[in-house]
Formats: sequence, structure tokens, C-alpha cells
Amino acid sequence: MLLFSCDEAFVLCGHTSFWDAYTCIRVKSTDTPTERIVLERLGGVMKNVGAEYSMFWSWSGFISSAINETAKQFFKIRL
Repeated sequence: MLLFSCDEAFVLCGHTSFWDAYTCIRVKSTDTPTERIVLERLGGVMKNVGAEYSMFWSWSGFISSAINETAKQFFKIRL
């Protein structure tokens, strides 16, 4: 499944040759660094679709509170 908006994209990958679980991939292309609340929303999306892992790319980087949040969820959300 692939979802697009003007500044971001979500990709939900099913069982693939690389992963034996559902993975949610998010790409964000804005001029400002990504905030912590965006990562919390990604965790909600993961729960809603049953994804076990996620990867997040942000072209403008992440603020420090977002990086600290992912340290708590190291094996679930990767930047």
C-alpha cells in the first residue's frame, strides 16, 4: 500500500524477502526538521495497520526530542 500527500509518503510493506513482518516506511520532505509528535503519530499508524517495524526518512532531519524518542523505541522505529 502506498499513500501520498504533498510533503510525505507512507509505504506499507508486507512479508518480503528482507523482512518476515509488516514494515511501515515514511518519507517526509519539508523545510523544517521533524518534531517528536510526528514520530508519535507514526507509532499510532504502526498499531492501526499491524506493522511491527518502521523506518522514517526526513530530508530536513529531526529535532533532538524526536531523536530521544526513537532511542526508547530503537527496535521499532528507525530514523
